[in-house]
Amino acid sequence: MVLLNDKFSSILKLFGKTIASKKFFYFILALFFIQASWIGLNNNFGTPHDERYHVGFIKLYSHNSLNPIINNQPTEYDYLGDATRTGSFFYHYFLSVPYWIADAFTDDTAVLVIVLRFCNILLVLIGLVFIKKLIDGLYDKPIVSNTVLFTLIMLPVFSFVSSGVNYDNLVFLVTTLSFYLTYKIIAKPSTELLLGWLVVNIIGSLTKFSYIPVFVVLIVGLTIFFAFNKNKLVIKKLLQGLKKKINLLLIVLVILLSSLLIERYVGNIISYGSPMPECAKVLNEQRCSNWGPWQRNVTLKEKNQDRNRIGLFEYTKTWIKTMINTTFGIYKTGVSKNPLPILWTGGVIMFLGFIAGGYLILKNNIRNPSVLIIYSATLLYLLLLFYTNYKDYTLLGAPVAIQGRYLIIALPILIAATISWLYNFVKPNMYMLIIILWFIIILQGGLITYWLSSDSVWWWPNGMLNPVNESINKTLIGL
Repeated sequence: MVLLNDKFSSILKLFGKTIASKKFFYFILALFFIQASWIGLNNNFGTPHDERYHVGFIKLYSHNSLNPIINNQPTEYDYLGDATRTGSFFYHYFLSVPYWIADAFTDDTAVLVIVLRFCNILLVLIGLVFIKKLIDGLYDKPIVSNTVLFTLIMLPVFSFVSSGVNYDNLVFLVTTLSFYLTYKIIAKPSTELLLGWLVVNIIGSLTKFSYIPVFVVLIVGLTIFFAFNKNKLVIKKLLQGLKKKINLLLIVLVILLSSLLIERYVGNIISYGSPMPECAKVLNEQRCSNWGPWQRNVTLKEKNQDRNRIGLFEYTKTWIKTMINTTFGIYKTGVSKNPLPILWTGGVIMFLGFIAGGYLILKNNIRNPSVLIIYSATLLYLLLLFYTNYKDYTLLGAPVAIQGRYLIIALPILIAATISWLYNFVKPNMYMLIIILWFIIILQGGLITYWLSSDSVWWWPNGMLNPVNESINKTLIGL
């Protein structure tokens, strides 16, 4: 019995070393690339949520002589809503460059879309590298960071969104890089890091309006940290570092990006009384009616004007259930595929783990400024996401925009807190057994969920890989 126990412990220890190794990290990156590439090469244009919107916006910018400001919006682009005063434009401007280059060689829509999809996959791949660096820095346990990364890439929503044209992919990279730079600044501040941090956060604020609260928390957190922990000599060295050539270039970049930030958000407040004005205030109701989300909201508001609303508690249960469904299942344009039963169970376990792990991480890291600032920014983002969804429900009388893709930027921090909590508070053998069980559950995600959920309506018409998808789908269903 003792020999069996020793052998069992040795097997668990070997598994732990494998999971913590650099080779497993490289395997994770390769697996993500394979999964996202397969989905990106198979999905028909517009299958990923909002892809037609983002490609249209990118195309509009490609015709704007690489000017980040659009003064006149052609009526054929009214299906984008207002494209002239939206604050969420940097992603489209940024990807208009590879689109413009590819468009010079081909006018094939499929080729252009696939080029943009691989640009998105690259953005997320870089983000995964910075997640690894961040979590290793915060917790100093490679087994934790690699488990987080493996969990992330196997979530059905993650590879599906990553393989499409969507500004959430740039927000993902910006958030992970910003958190990593925040950690590095606290550990060893430098002028280069601070200026780079500013550049990244301003880009995030111009990519998606909902990123701004994250930026605000990071600003407040670092300001308090420097006020109470750094002496005048450190501040003086940071100021002296501004004279370096690389920092002068970064300062110019900060000024240019800040000008865009002011032009867009401050300009909107002055002209329209809001940083993100309603479409009809910039264009008119007739032109905005061509934009799906605007017309949907108008219809729901009229239809449900006298409809009773459920209470906050009932809405919260609906919100959590929908978030689990659309994180562990796949939400394509107009269709939501529920997760496999085993993945649904995994989703509930992970949600409960977030509560326990988050509480204990904050409790035990109250004096760790990096964890405190980054986790606070993540929690505020989640609270504002819930508040926005609930406010829309009370206004429209129906739950809208509750999608797991909005959780992607928060998931690495939440999963890391849960895994780190388990590592510190559970015995080694029990920890490894839990991780093995979790891996068995999460392996049902990724391409397996995609093959089981998708069909010929999702794929390119007459695509070369369609017979392979159909064969795998039938095989998996038959198991």
